[in-house]
Amino acid sequence: VLTDKGSLFGLGRNNRGQLGLGYTNTSVLHLPARIPIPPVVDVRAGTFHVIALTRDNAVYSWGSGDFGATGHGARDVLSPT
Repeated sequence: VLTDKGSLFGLGRNNRGQLGLGYTNTSVLHLPARIPIPPVVDVRAGTFHVIALTRDNAVYSWGSGDFGATGHGARDVLSPT
């Protein structure tokens, strides 16, 4: 969820770090958790990864590294990087 002020929140599954909270878990997160990055202007999400563009034109990605989806090789990234 992206707010009009640029805050980004995640909820749902986090088994591959796709919520960007710094850890994984197998239970579903039912309440939105704020993702700790600067204000966001655009965000795109796959099933297991997320890429966000901030107001200062920085790109952050996190989640599953399968097929190089996050741009960090084949490793899972648990926090926005």
